[in-house]
Amino acid sequence: MASPRWRPSPPSLAGSPSAGSPTGQNRSSGRSSSTGSSPRSSSSSRRGWCKHHLIMSTIKLRPARETESSQIRDLIHLTGINPMGLDWRRFVVAVDDRDQVLGIGQIKPHGTDILELASLAVYPQHRGKGVARAIIEHLLKDSPRPLYLMCESSLGKLYEKFGFRGIPYEEMPRYFQRISKLAGLATTLARREERLLVMKLQ
Repeated sequence: MASPRWRPSPPSLAGSPSAGSPTGQNRSSGRSSSTGSSPRSSSSSRRGWCKHHLIMSTIKLRPARETESSQIRDLIHLTGINPMGLDWRRFVVAVDDRDQVLGIGQIKPHGTDILELASLAVYPQHRGKGVARAIIEHLLKDSPRPLYLMCESSLGKLYEKFGFRGIPYEEMPRYFQRISKLAGLATTLARREERLLVMKLQ
């Protein structure tokens, strides 16, 4: 797991929309006393929904191809996340209507009985468009349980929306305990407020 650039967090960080929601949608706060929303905000909401629906409808998911193995590694390197265990055969890619890769993700095995939602990365220019959410939902659909992930503590609320919950050190499989210790030491040395959060989906 040692890599000078790796931050112990799942690639989902790279694909997380800056708006603070897996969908990347902004919620309108405009309200009126009679309907709960002003005509302008309602119109904006409809336009926003239509735009988001159009974006989502152009995202296709398919298994990665061997010819994309270098692109997968390059995107992982670009986003600065865990560069280990990048077998292209485990990856799913999100593509547009021209089959251009927008983002990637995988279910990574650790031993024979531990699975991790990992390597979720989205190109910067495609973030906030629902790409990360589409990949996550696709991977979760047929994945065995339990399923684990690692993320920075500030992203815990996002993954709770997918059914994950943070687990204490005592409940972590040994692999995640080792990573948690290393991440805790790195956080202390760097004096960072963020900490590594290990989450589980039953």
